[in-house]
Amino acid sequence: MRLRRASKSLGSVLRSSPIVRFQNWRDVNFAGRPWRSVGIISVLIALIALMQLVVDNSVVILPGAWLLILVGAGALLGGWRVGLITAAVGAFALWGVVMESNTAAGLPFSRSVWAIAQFLLAGGSVSIAIGAMDRSIREMRKAARALERSEQQSAQVTQKLQAAIIPEDPPKIPELDVAARYLPADISEVGGDFYDWYQNSDDCWYLQIGDVCGKGPSAASRAMLARYTLRTAAMLDGDPIRMLYALNSAILAEDDDRYCTAAVLRLSLNNTVQADLALGGHPHALILRGTDVVPFGREGSLVGLFPSIDLHCDRTDLRPGDRVFLYTDGVTDRPAPIEDEELHRMLAGLNHLPVDKFASELERRFLETPEGRDDIAFVLIGVPT
Repeated sequence: MRLRRASKSLGSVLRSSPIVRFQNWRDVNFAGRPWRSVGIISVLIALIALMQLVVDNSVVILPGAWLLILVGAGALLGGWRVGLITAAVGAFALWGVVMESNTAAGLPFSRSVWAIAQFLLAGGSVSIAIGAMDRSIREMRKAARALERSEQQSAQVTQKLQAAIIPEDPPKIPELDVAARYLPADISEVGGDFYDWYQNSDDCWYLQIGDVCGKGPSAASRAMLARYTLRTAAMLDGDPIRMLYALNSAILAEDDDRYCTAAVLRLSLNNTVQADLALGGHPHALILRGTDVVPFGREGSLVGLFPSIDLHCDRTDLRPGDRVFLYTDGVTDRPAPIEDEELHRMLAGLNHLPVDKFASELERRFLETPEGRDDIAFVLIGVPT
């Protein structure tokens, strides 16, 4: 689950304000330097002197409201301690004005002391309040940066895990055209879809495709287990059914509730292209011949649920111009499900395109699916004419 910040929250508004950006810049360049406070106070004192020159002498010079504004500015730019120092400096400046005004009016000395005490109380409160807000804002900014770094690291881990499950490029098989696509539902989360291909001999190639239930690192680890178990079994035995038996035993040995669907296609290239297919709970392969779409393969048991499973291996000869389409159930199990007939019409309508363009156009159409779809993986193999 991804954390999302509200677009109109108080924290986001404060973090995007010019004052907060300046605050962050100040943290980087001035934090911990004693002359920072001295410089800010000097600037504020200069502002006091400037107002004394500008304001008409007939008006009470340097009222407490002006000084509170300066205290607030000091707290924003230098922290609450600078704000308190600014309040103290402002109190001395205000002392002279109040004493002069009260003496001219014949008011008692205690009234001057009370006025200064009120100012110090107000100035200190303003300084501490702004300092607390400033600290909260900086903590929110720090937390936001930490969250961003965490999301970036998570995305990098996801990409590395996905790269271990999905090979980058299809193989260059002299007598075949191959294209493959993987379309994750959420790029920030690793899924359980996988496919792979490998060569057992000069004239024998294997293609495997499957889908582990669930998402996340646990599903990804099972997908890697499936990929390399099938690859190893192909090198040791080569029979598609026994490869799926080996995968079933490997998943059961993990002793958890993860299971998967898997399909193993063996292609023998010797003048003709002979295809052997075993399905372990996986959708049928589809053979495309012009505008005809023919299901290929018999259903078999899910892999990783029971010690004893029922599997079949079917064989067919592929003719020039034939194409084999294998896919995971994310192709059809969507918010608006695609029925088999609709999928067949879609594939038949694209079968005139070269294999790679066929796959790209199919990818574009699948990506138009609304949010909520599952991960999608598919492989297209064509026999050149």
